[in-house]
Amino acid sequence: MEQPHQALSGGAAGIALLHIERARTGAGTWEEANAWLEVSVRDGVSVSGNACLYFGAPALAFVLHGAADQPGISQALATVDAGVRVVVRNRLDAAHRRMDAGDRPALGEFDLIGGLSGLGVCLRRRGCRDLLREVLAYLVRLTEPLGGLPGWWTLSSAGRTFNDPPGGHGNNGIAHGITGPLALLSMTLSEGTLVDGQVEAIRRICAWLDLWECRHEAGAWWPETVTVGDLQRGRTSQAGPLRPSWCYELTELNHEFSQFRGMLAVSLLASRLMVGGNDQLDLARVVVLDLGRLAETGNAWEPFQLLDADGVLVEPVAVFFAGLQAEEKSVSTLRAYGNDLLLWWRWLAAVGVAWNHATTIEGRDFLRWMRIADKPTRVHWRYRDGASPPASDEKPGTVKRASAGANPVTGKAGPGLKYA
Repeated sequence: MEQPHQALSGGAAGIALLHIERARTGAGTWEEANAWLEVSVRDGVSVSGNACLYFGAPALAFVLHGAADQPGISQALATVDAGVRVVVRNRLDAAHRRMDAGDRPALGEFDLIGGLSGLGVCLRRRGCRDLLREVLAYLVRLTEPLGGLPGWWTLSSAGRTFNDPPGGHGNNGIAHGITGPLALLSMTLSEGTLVDGQVEAIRRICAWLDLWECRHEAGAWWPETVTVGDLQRGRTSQAGPLRPSWCYELTELNHEFSQFRGMLAVSLLASRLMVGGNDQLDLARVVVLDLGRLAETGNAWEPFQLLDADGVLVEPVAVFFAGLQAEEKSVSTLRAYGNDLLLWWRWLAAVGVAWNHATTIEGRDFLRWMRIADKPTRVHWRYRDGASPPASDEKPGTVKRASAGANPVTGKAGPGLKYA
């Protein structure tokens, strides 16, 4: 079924966001972005009950923010911002009425996809701090216990195919569950946007997640939902980690969450991944050194090891390699991934970010750096101990920079002067 134009997921609004980002990085044109923006509003802009981060005025505000400095956008932004304020105030009024009545929330009241957490993301992006604080105050109230259960305990479902569990459930996902509010509360706290009870609310959510943390041979995991039956048993009925999903797992190395040691650290990572940040790195000043190496072991069970600058095994990559082997990937594939990860580890060292704190911001800047930076001219291994290279031009002591010309034997293009 065709998605509405103003939908961020599957509609023209999401395509417009893509073209805006391409235009900002020089990979596309503003003409393309503007064309898709026009399509996005072809059917009008919703400020009704279906408006959320992914649809209607909030979605368009989120998209247009990326083009705020372009001609003609300011008036459009003012219009959708006014619509967003209407949507948020209506949702807040309904939520507080529900709380005053002592009723349980629907997931769509507070979640990231359709609820007030997502609207808070939009307000944060647009800099609407006063109204954002009202959303944060609502989320603080949401975490207060209700009838012996968490305040976010719901009788509704996320629209899945299985029957709703008797007595409702607590959802731990970031799309529809409590880690969406946790991400927004943590991100705004780290930026200095604080309301009464915010730290206590974060602690309540983290205590809940600590309670339901489960162990697996590869690390820690959390059940998607907690039911009344789970509470009575004191353990989850979910046998183990389920399929990878951005709703419930934040990174491809999700099983390494145990490395973070502490749910507050996890919440801060979640907030950076899902809500985003505003850090801007001067890529021209980044110097990536030849730290660490990819070691070939000769061991069929572990053909390659990624070693850090101190020669210590990088364990998350070892886990990743084991997964590739289980998927019957070839040794050459492991080597290729290993070389890519080595460059990634060196990049993280250059920008001073630990692997388990890396976000989409670092990923974006890493890709930009690979496209722009020149590969360095490296000294040949025979002369790295300080020996002088021969003077002859026929036997230079350094490796020439890669050429973009074709290989005379295979006819394939050379690796070029850039990383990508």
